[in-house]
Formats: sequence, C-alpha cells, structure tokens
Amino acid sequence: MQEEGEEAYEEIIKGKSKLNMDKKKSTLEMLRISDEVYTLLSRMTNLPYVECDPETYDDQIFIFFDEGEAKKAASRLLNEKAPVQAVKVEKRSFLVFYTALYPMGVNCIVVNEGTSERIAVQLEELIQRADPQKLPKGQIWVENPQFHLTAIYFVQEIRKNPGQEMTDELKALYEEMLAHFGRGKFLIAASKNQGVLLLKGEGWAGVSAAVHRFAGISEIQPGEEIAGDGSGSRKACGISAAGMQRCRSQSHGSECSAEISEQELSVRV
Repeated sequence: MQEEGEEAYEEIIKGKSKLNMDKKKSTLEMLRISDEVYTLLSRMTNLPYVECDPETYDDQIFIFFDEGEAKKAASRLLNEKAPVQAVKVEKRSFLVFYTALYPMGVNCIVVNEGTSERIAVQLEELIQRADPQKLPKGQIWVENPQFHLTAIYFVQEIRKNPGQEMTDELKALYEEMLAHFGRGKFLIAASKNQGVLLLKGEGWAGVSAAVHRFAGISEIQPGEEIAGDGSGSRKACGISAAGMQRCRSQSHGSECSAEISEQELSVRV
C-alpha cells in the first residue's frame, strides 16, 4: 500500500510538472506572437519597473496580455508609493524591448502578476543574444548591467520620498552603484576632429553604456569616438555623435551627481 501511495504521488508530481512546462511554453509563445503586450513603466526612471523577488532574487519586470490587469497592477503599486503606469508594447517593438532588458540587468519576466495565470519565465528562455566573448577582433562589448540595475533600484527608491535623508539601505545601494560605475565601460560623445567631449550645457557631457542610445543622433565614423571606463582610460571606437539627451538628478547628501535614463549617465567634467 505504501509503495502504491508513493507511485501515485510521483505521478501527481509528474503531471503538475508537465502542466507547468506546457503553461510556460504557451506563455513564451504568446510573448512572441501577441499583437501587443503591456508592461509597467516606472515614472521615477522612465524605464520598465524592476523588482527583486524576495525568494528567488530574480531581477524582474512585469508583462500583461490584458490592459485592464496591467492597470490594476499599476494601481496596487501606486498605493505602495511606487508610481508606475501601464504602457503598451506593440509586436513590431518586441525584439528591441526584450533585448534591451539584458543591459538593464533584468533576468526574469513575470507574466500576469496578481492573476490566476501568473507565471515567471527567464529572459534567456524567451530570447538569446550573441556571446560577448565571441566578438570579432578589435570590437569591445560596451555595457554595464550591474551599474544600470543598481542605479534603477536606487532612483526608484529615493524618488518615492523627495527630500528624504539617505537611509542605510540607500547608502549601500549608492556605494554599490559607484563601484559598478568604476568597473564599467561607456561611450562618450566627442567632436569629430578634435576628440574632445561634447558638453551639453552647465559643464555636463553625455555618457552611454549602450550603442543604441546614440541612434537617431549619430552617424557611424570609424575610430572617431571615445570608449571610456570609470578609471579614466579610453579607447577609440566607431561611433560619432552630434549630441545626446541628458537627464540629471542630484543625489541627496552626496558630492556626486548621477542620473540613470535608459542606458545614459550624465557626469560632471
């Protein structure tokens, strides 16, 4: 009788596992072929709202197939002093949207949060990208997902209560953010011939951790721009930018000013 009970239990577990696998497969397919999906955009960063799951420690965003459910989730977060809004992502933008989650440091997508159809999928299960270690000779991979992710968490939290003093948690996030910045590589807009920084008023220069942030305001000119890292070293690369959007905020209680806006950072020069 005991053996029969164990076999029955194993069959139940196998059945649930198969149902979960089928549900995940169906969800992944819907994320690829739906006409549109809805995500939660943080009004603090103008980026997808990111949370760290307290159990799995996944850095996750939220996607819904139904606009009404997305708005309900936005309302719940607003009550928790996390201002977000539900925004539509059309099918033609799926590839750019999903791919852009990698340099943000996001590794998980939670689908239909707050409903009976909730399911979490790993980003790598949905879309895979080129291996940074297999770039053609002479090319470098310019991104800093650790810095970007930490900066997102920092800005989402500190802007909940403008004017608040830095808590121990915020101070830790800030120190972690600066550490990641020091280890990262960035694209810096420079003049075409002189190779000097293009200032954006008030002594600020645009810095980017991703090439696509120069799209629409740049032209490709080999060897005319600067790729730098937090240590001050720099190399020539193939982007020439006429200008760059800047967004800035003052970090409370600190001598350093930093702002994350998509993959951009503004630094004082």
